Amino acid sequence: MHHVVYPRTSGYRVAGKRLIVQDGAVLPPLCIRLGVPVERGEMHTVRINWHPWLNFAFLLSTVAMVVNLALMQPIPAMMMGAISLLPATAIALASNRTLTLTFGMDREKFELFETRKRVLLGTLFVLLTWFGTGLCWNFNLVVFMQCVGIVQLLVLFLRYYRSPLWVVKHRRGEFTLIGCSRLFLEEIKPEPLINSQPALS
Repeated sequence: MHHVVYPRTSGYRVAGKRLIVQDGAVLPPLCIRLGVPVERGEMHTVRINWHPWLNFAFLLSTVAMVVNLALMQPIPAMMMGAISLLPATAIALASNRTLTLTFGMDREKFELFETRKRVLLGTLFVLLTWFGTGLCWNFNLVVFMQCVGIVQLLVLFLRYYRSPLWVVKHRRGEFTLIGCSRLFLEEIKPEPLINSQPALS
């Protein structure tokens, strides 16, 4: 019998439907969506942030606001909610991990992604301006909670969704990414090498 040895790749490897990379990794010149070769101008370098505790901080913020609003008047409740959020936010930002990654993406696919990103970001800003203006004229609990939700979506968007690839896990210097197509992962998955040494029983 022979045992299978997979050659080590530099800076990235495939694990099922996910891609695991190290900081500074440069992916092959293939489109991460189509799996086809791309030109030099279609390679993009991005910085992706990963805050494992950021969502927890947002959840704590929402709970603190609701509890404080139920116990006191709106303005003091807003102040208490903001104060209670500070430690959680500090922990979340302190746990930041930043990944620098270079990947390839077909020009049309990348332009479509950028267009969708601008539309979503613009929509969030318009909604925040609309509800925020109404909140300034007449305080309303429902409108206030809507503003809080929009701000949270804006922060998540600015921290996570600037890239077509998203970090879902960080461990021992390696980032686990989602967003690569099956075609791309199959193209870069290393072929097994057959070692002539017998497998240990």
